[in-house]
Amino acid sequence: MKEGERIQKNIGRIFRKYNIIEYKEPGEKQTTSLNKLIIKVKEGERIQKNIGRIFRKYNIIEYKEPGETLTINDFYKGYGDGCFYLSNIDLESDIQPKELTITFISNSYPDKMIRHLKNFRKLEVELMEPGIYYVTGDVIIFQIIVINELDSQENKALYAYGEY
Repeated sequence: MKEGERIQKNIGRIFRKYNIIEYKEPGEKQTTSLNKLIIKVKEGERIQKNIGRIFRKYNIIEYKEPGETLTINDFYKGYGDGCFYLSNIDLESDIQPKELTITFISNSYPDKMIRHLKNFRKLEVELMEPGIYYVTGDVIIFQIIVINELDSQENKALYAYGEY
């Protein structure tokens, strides 16, 4: 089993009671090693798990393979995926940006990406708790999860594979 498949399986375990949608655009070519998962949360339901507290109705999770760091290009790929998902006419109804979150997961702190978000995009990056950073100031809400900084007891499933 590839490392990306393991993290997808472990994320699936964490959020198993929610509707998990594996998502890939038709004909999408893999330009980065980001892997993608979408979790849909029922109306009015809130997730208590620390890595899911930010979640709204539609939640895209983009994650890197172990040993790889998030890059500025990964941010724009994930952002583009979010915009594409918002505009997907195959869905039942329009999705509002406030109903969407994007989570980026990496094992190490993405210093260059975060500097770019703060200095170029003028977004706020706030450490909410060890390993969980909220990114605000855009119409889409983001979080960055740094596995090596998370509480290993509370987040065992994310530590249960690879180099994490």
